[in-house]
Amino acid sequence: MTSKRHLRFTNCHYCCIRLWCVVWFTSDSKTIDQIQTTLQTNFNTVLDWLAVNKLSLNTDKTKIMLFTSQRSSIRNENLRITSGGMNLEQVENMKYLGVHLDRHLNFNAHVDNICKKTNQRTRLLWKMRNFITKDLDKYLYTTLINPIFTYCDFIYDGTSQRNKDKLQVKQNAALRAITRSPIDTSVHLIYADLQIDKLAIARRKSTLKMVYRGYSKQGPPQLNKMFENYVPPGQLRPLCC
Repeated sequence: MTSKRHLRFTNCHYCCIRLWCVVWFTSDSKTIDQIQTTLQTNFNTVLDWLAVNKLSLNTDKTKIMLFTSQRSSIRNENLRITSGGMNLEQVENMKYLGVHLDRHLNFNAHVDNICKKTNQRTRLLWKMRNFITKDLDKYLYTTLINPIFTYCDFIYDGTSQRNKDKLQVKQNAALRAITRSPIDTSVHLIYADLQIDKLAIARRKSTLKMVYRGYSKQGPPQLNKMFENYVPPGQLRPLCC
């Protein structure tokens, strides 16, 4: 589904239903009726499994989302999936394992959430600047702000350049806060002094590590399977970290 750094869609449309976990269904169908029939059939199988194991489904917390490209002819269609005679709510975005997924996978909501969180913590660093040392400032950035930027960063690396620029601005602001630098200070000097990677470089490193782990069978089974038939152009070096 992905090609290099950009997300691309084929004729497959991806649907998910959120139970206590996320259940994914895929369909090669091109019409909304065919997709709905396939999804309802598969969902009925899940309901049967729940009944056999004497489990119940909370329909209020069960959501459904249809993933399509922005140019798809069915992008604005509604799915009618039922559980016990009740229609499940269809949503345009959802949070799963800390990542905000939207139906077009443009990650706008996820980037906005990152900006909101980092803004709050950057303001906190500015308020504390007169009471802590610069070394402690860097430690607080590393523990409180940087993990927000780097968590699953390779997943949303295919987002728009506008979103990437927004994130970079937030990182620049956070580093100015911990170095107590004026607004006109060159960010290149700040990064060189702190020896911290810009977000674009950090995302690329995360992507390369993920690819290496998949190729060397050190990742989860789903990731390892993606590289079963891949033949690299040269010998890969061992992963050192």
